[in-house]
Amino acid sequence: MIDSLEQMLSSLASRRNGLAICLVGHAGIGKTHTAELLLKKLPLRSCKLHATVTTEQFLKLVPRAARLPSWVATTVQRLERNEVALPSAANAVAAWFIGLAPFVLHLEDVHEASAEQKTFWNAVAKDIKAARGVGIVATSRGVLPSEFEALPLEVLSSDASEALLVAKLGSAMPRAALDWILPRAGGNPLFLLEFLKLLMRQGSLWNDGAVWHWRVPDTDTMPRSLEALIENMLQPVVMDEVVSRVLALRILIEDQLELWQPASQLLNEAFDKACLFLQTNGVLNANLAVSHPLFSEVFCQTQPQSLQFAARRLLQIAPPSMTANLLVLARLETEEARGMLEKAIAELEEHNLVRQALYLKVQVLELMKSPERARLAFDLALVLVLHDPKAAIGLLDMAIEAPDVMVEALLKKASWLATLGLFDDAKRTLELLPKNLTPEQSGHKILAEIGVWFARRDVVAFRHTVELWENHPEVHDVANASEFRIVTQAYMYLGNTELAWHWIRVAESLPANSLTAQAIILNSICNLHKEEKQYQKAIEVAKRGIALLEPQVEAGLADANELRQCEALWGNLASAYVWENQFGQAIFAAQKAIDLSVRFDLGDTMVSELNLAAAFRRLGQFDQAEHYFLEHLPTILISHAVFLPHLYLHLTMLYSQRAGSLDEMLAMKYARETIRTASTDSDDYKLAKRKLIELEARFGNLETAEKLVEEIELETGFIPWQHAFILERENSQGAAVKALLEAQNEPHFIEEKEEIELELVRLTQDQTLALDLEQRLKNKELGGLLFVLHRYMPELEQTKPVPSVAATFRIANLGSLQFERNGVNIKYKAEKGRDLLGLLSELRLVKQSEISQLELLDLLYPNLEESAAISALQQLIYRLRTSLGQEVIVRTPTGYALGAEVQTDAETFLQTADSNLWRGVWLADVGGGRDSMARNRIYQALTAFIENSILKMPLEAARLALIWLEAEPYEVEAVMFARDAMLAAGDTLGAERMYSEAQVRFHEVGVQLNPLEPKTTNHR
Repeated sequence: MIDSLEQMLSSLASRRNGLAICLVGHAGIGKTHTAELLLKKLPLRSCKLHATVTTEQFLKLVPRAARLPSWVATTVQRLERNEVALPSAANAVAAWFIGLAPFVLHLEDVHEASAEQKTFWNAVAKDIKAARGVGIVATSRGVLPSEFEALPLEVLSSDASEALLVAKLGSAMPRAALDWILPRAGGNPLFLLEFLKLLMRQGSLWNDGAVWHWRVPDTDTMPRSLEALIENMLQPVVMDEVVSRVLALRILIEDQLELWQPASQLLNEAFDKACLFLQTNGVLNANLAVSHPLFSEVFCQTQPQSLQFAARRLLQIAPPSMTANLLVLARLETEEARGMLEKAIAELEEHNLVRQALYLKVQVLELMKSPERARLAFDLALVLVLHDPKAAIGLLDMAIEAPDVMVEALLKKASWLATLGLFDDAKRTLELLPKNLTPEQSGHKILAEIGVWFARRDVVAFRHTVELWENHPEVHDVANASEFRIVTQAYMYLGNTELAWHWIRVAESLPANSLTAQAIILNSICNLHKEEKQYQKAIEVAKRGIALLEPQVEAGLADANELRQCEALWGNLASAYVWENQFGQAIFAAQKAIDLSVRFDLGDTMVSELNLAAAFRRLGQFDQAEHYFLEHLPTILISHAVFLPHLYLHLTMLYSQRAGSLDEMLAMKYARETIRTASTDSDDYKLAKRKLIELEARFGNLETAEKLVEEIELETGFIPWQHAFILERENSQGAAVKALLEAQNEPHFIEEKEEIELELVRLTQDQTLALDLEQRLKNKELGGLLFVLHRYMPELEQTKPVPSVAATFRIANLGSLQFERNGVNIKYKAEKGRDLLGLLSELRLVKQSEISQLELLDLLYPNLEESAAISALQQLIYRLRTSLGQEVIVRTPTGYALGAEVQTDAETFLQTADSNLWRGVWLADVGGGRDSMARNRIYQALTAFIENSILKMPLEAARLALIWLEAEPYEVEAVMFARDAMLAAGDTLGAERMYSEAQVRFHEVGVQLNPLEPKTTNHR
């Protein structure tokens, strides 16, 4: 911003055309600081005035020109004698300023000026713009007089905000503290610093003399200084009842702008006037959004009456999804509120918006009297638990008031608390049951205790589960499908599949099994098949269950239980496909499970996302897999310990294959964690132990590795093939190769055949074996192992001829997006289409060729209902193909990808290092890209090219460095490369100017660049 402003104003020094500009932004964003910094840099006379300046202040502050035209001098004298008011002397004031040229007036807070004063400054600006060598730099929070050119000041990015805070503290600060401050401050520099002061004053952020420490504040408060600032800013708004109500409506409708004016019941002229007033005072921005979230927060705290009015107006026209929140603010009488809720519920159920309707039913319950509501609360809890267990438990507390369901409510509450990991609370709930239970109720209490134990999900809990089951045969005849599933899984996790099969067959033979019960049983059978490694049978069973439920789902007839089971079946199918190495089908099935969960708001998608991650890992898409694994690790640690060993093993394999910086140490860490948490007879334990031999040997810990080999030989009776790594480290390469060759035909290692051959390739560098293995890995889609192979023998990729494809379509993305077919430019301006093509071209760089439909809907149409978003996406794809060609974008099992014949400039640059492809900032017109990994990869390649070209091609290196600097203006290395390249090219003045601008820019965020050295003969 300062650079462009400096260019605009520097022309005044050479007496070129005048100008009138205004820096626009909300309070604290840095308008005054920017203006003052700019004027300090310019060799111009300047003066600072407030837009509400009085005549006396004006005459005192504005310097006098050596000579003024006589008519101007006369007007000045009349001003001094109070014979004329300042607003009446606009032409003379403009001439006065022109006489000072080259001159800049710094005019503060135009939004505070009266209508008369704004007219005056507008007239002055008009005359100045027609003159030479004189200008006005104004600041304002809102709408400007017509003669001023508005230059909006953007909020700081997250990185810039962090840099400002770190500079203020003088050292790094805890990540959690940054995560607390940044969203609250919203990029406003003043707000950032005030929140920082508040946290330090409260003791939430403190320094022990070495590092900063953080504790979460007890209350989520804002600094009083900001509250006072915002209250003062809102004062003109709240003084006008109409404007205050218009703002209240704007806050409540959020993004549903079509409701705003109808709810206000104002005519166009009055409504537009109120909006203009809010913009003029900086409360709303140019897009009619509230300028900062804190403005809404302070307004809601201080203006409850305006909010109540707005809520009541909106209730008359708002969609039912908004009803509950509005009723709280509207504070209606009970019966009126209940009537509105019931009407909204009917509308939501008509549109299949189940969860939203459930929450409104909860609101209705709270308006009912105790005897009436208890039984309804119980019935409602049984449905709500599938969407929100915590809210459902709250309803059970209400249901306990009804004697006829009190026992059942307590049993349900205990079970649901256990599923949330609140085992002590579950135990205490069971203790609240009355002593005089009927035999049937006693049986259900035992079943509840079984469920509570099972929910702990560890070996001890599974043993207690089956002990209770075996010690109480009387409950076997009253158990339902869900309870049989619990028992079956407990036996399965304990390794007793024979009894697991027995009890699931008993459940299968129960008469009159509902559709939900049938699905529960099929899910359990599917799990048993997977446990026995009969993955094809698991796939067949899962498909049978899906075929049973899908017609209900598609017809909109499935209840929440059936939807949950359908989602679980898709998840089981995905898991079985992963084990069968059918990764495309696995991703499709996992995405179907996620889509169901999202579409019907079924809650947690953890299991399906872990299945996705498993497929991504085997495909070699390590970063995507790592994201899902690490995202769900905390949850598994807390409440799903049974999954821990397998997750740890996945991470072990991921890091050992990716083998980046620190990855092998992470692999060793997770291998040890797998061994620590897994059962000693499990596959996870055995595989992790064998993998740890390899890792210990690679790190030179041969004694530890040998000990592991001995342990495995004692446990299994055979020597693991990983012993070859120890032999290799002992300089016995021949013996290592021999051990691997023998292991190839050993039945114990049949599932690790490709891994053994990988190590043979590494040790022997046998190209024939490598090429054969490469083809087999490709055929099996084992991209993770293929990645390792190419790391072991990079020449496989380098020497391979590039396949000839009909690459007729090209996306030029090293700059603004451009499209070519056969070398001819194609004009394509559709914004959403360009976003989509830019995104897909990014994903190519991180070897993620496709993006799921669900992700695309979130990215491109975040504010549309899913059905409308899907329709919009399909129309977009159709129009895009019509404009650019059918082959440009193709459908994949889960979403969309660029066609195989589409080339991108970024990929070409990475392959050829042709710097001519760079025209500007990467994906300049679509936000510089969305994917940080792709962005990092392309700029890292550019950096390497610049560094190698500074002495060979200094002009080209300088051009590219300036492009990089434009993309990363606060990247120190970019500044240094640009400096060195420009000096090497002989452009000393350009280097000095660029470096000087960088020094100012970095100073703004608290970073000091050393003075530019007078000469640089060699690159650093």
